[in-house]
Formats: sequence, structure tokens, C-alpha cells
Amino acid sequence: MIKYLSGDLTREECRAFEQELSGDKELRDTFDRVETAYRLTETQLRKRDEEAFRSRLRDTMESSRTALTPADKKRRSGWLLLLPVAASLAVLLAIVLMERAPDKLFYSFYNPAEDQVLLTYQQETRGDAESAITLFSHGYYRSSLEKTTGMLLQEPGDQLALLFHLLAALELDVEGDVIPIVRAAEIDTRHILGQSITWYQAMALVKTGCNHEAREMLDALTEQPGPYAGDAHKLKKLLLK
Repeated sequence: MIKYLSGDLTREECRAFEQELSGDKELRDTFDRVETAYRLTETQLRKRDEEAFRSRLRDTMESSRTALTPADKKRRSGWLLLLPVAASLAVLLAIVLMERAPDKLFYSFYNPAEDQVLLTYQQETRGDAESAITLFSHGYYRSSLEKTTGMLLQEPGDQLALLFHLLAALELDVEGDVIPIVRAAEIDTRHILGQSITWYQAMALVKTGCNHEAREMLDALTEQPGPYAGDAHKLKKLLLK
């Protein structure tokens, strides 16, 4: 289970494990508990590392400003070496914080589990797309991505497959590979499906730092009524700051 969650299994091993999960309710329940604990631990470790980094940076900066006593003069050269180190850490911290800013904005608006449009698609039977949607709704993002890849190769104009292809890519942090495919598609925002694709395309662009292009996508959603118009207006205002 841990190897699956951490991405250490091969595609074949992932498929075999997912097939086993789908046929064993007890195993699935256990996996759900393990996954929850894993995600929580992952978040806590990331927070701990960030706090440790900040603490180390403060200690280093304070040390570099400490006046040297006569006994310390012999170590003066060593202390001076801390100055460029501290400066480098400060630059690194700034870069880290800037890189995290788009993610913070992204996760403030990205919540497919409560998207009523997606929930409707997940509840309805839709032929070939049903298995890809089911895989996504159960958290099998790799398999959903592979399934929708095959569907789009057979039918490039399948926009339902395109939507869940994009969603799976967002969950796997490979949205950069899918953005060009969405750009090339003819999306009609007069229809709900087109609006949904456009919204998550904007989400992908925000996540990758392409804010100008994201605003163009959001413009199309704010110009007409729809389920994403309100959030699109809010996000667009934040991107303009």
C-alpha cells in the first residue's frame, strides 16, 4: 500500500493492486485508512521540514550578526563564511515561497470532490467513459489517465474523456503534459462540459504559473452564467493583484 501511494510500483503492479482493491471490500477499507494516515503524515512532514528550515535560517542569520569576542577572533574566518551561507539560504527561502504561492492559490479553488458538475458525470452511465470516470472517482488516477489517453487517441474530440484526462493529470502533478492537448481542442463554453474543461484548464495554468493565460480562460467563464462563474470571478481578481 505504501509503495502504491508513494509511486514506487510499476504500471503493471499498480493495475494488479487496483484490481485486487476493487474486488476486496475489507482490503479497500484498510487501504482507505492507510491512505488517510499517509496523506496526513506527508503533510505533517512537509510542515515540519519547512519549520525546521525557517528555524535554521533564523539561527544562522542571528549567528552572523553576533559580535565577536576576543576569544572568538581566532574563528573569525569561520564566522564570516556564514554570511554568504545565510544570504544563500535567504534567497532559497524566497524562491521556495514564490514557488509555493501558485500552489496555495490553486488549492484554494481546486476541489473536484465537491464539484456538482463532476459529481453528475460520476453518477451517470456514459458508455466507454464510465470506466475512466469510475477509476478517477475511486482515486486510481494513473489508470484513469491511461484509460483517457487511449480514448483520446481513438477519438480526439471526446471532450468528456478530455475533462477527466485533465483532472487525472492535475492529481498526478503532470498537468504540463496535458495543457497543450486542451489548448488544441475546440471548447465551447456555452455548454456545461466546455465550462468544466475551461475551469480546470485555468486551474492547471494557475498551478504552472501561467496566470495571464489563466485569466483569459476565466474571462470566458465570467461572461456568461454557469456553475463556475462565481469562482472564476474571484480567482480572476486574485490573479490581477
